[in-house]
Amino acid sequence: RSFGPVTSWARLIAASGMAAVIYGAEVPDEDVHAVLRHLRSDSEALGVDAERLGLFATSAHVTVALSVLMRDTRVNCATLLYGYTLDMDGSTTVADMGRQYGFVNACAGKSVDDVPDTVPILLVRAGRDQFPGLNQALDKIIARALVRNLPVSLINHPTGAHAFDMDENTPMSRAIVQQVLRFLVVHLKADE
Repeated sequence: RSFGPVTSWARLIAASGMAAVIYGAEVPDEDVHAVLRHLRSDSEALGVDAERLGLFATSAHVTVALSVLMRDTRVNCATLLYGYTLDMDGSTTVADMGRQYGFVNACAGKSVDDVPDTVPILLVRAGRDQFPGLNQALDKIIARALVRNLPVSLINHPTGAHAFDMDENTPMSRAIVQQVLRFLVVHLKADE
């Protein structure tokens, strides 16, 4: 297995014994719900287990995945890497960045109270993320998730920049990629 810019997450997930459906358009969460409905209704023909579906999102897609998670508790887990999450405490950073960078702020008007307490979530933080306000919003959701005692795990790459998993070929970034894959395997693969 190789990690870094030449290997996609979909290939790494497949190499770990899971199926990956790539859906990377900048779209409202309704479209993601349609994909989940399709995976569930046609699971046999697609060769997927409708009872074991997870969300994986990075960067600007995290707000959509988080919004989907708030409405679909049949998802088994969510891995959310270095992404914009929620505006809280009067902040408008996520909304502002969504307008500036053209991503959907699917969690507008939502709070950590809308996150289900039954779905394991892995949050990955890039300590030196260069996008304005991203880590501040992420730090707030982490703190509030812990106050609610949500099943949340955190991986912090203190020296990592945004998209470190794709741009850095370092022992730390490779170890984090392996941790993300292990999280998915634990929550999605059948008991063996």
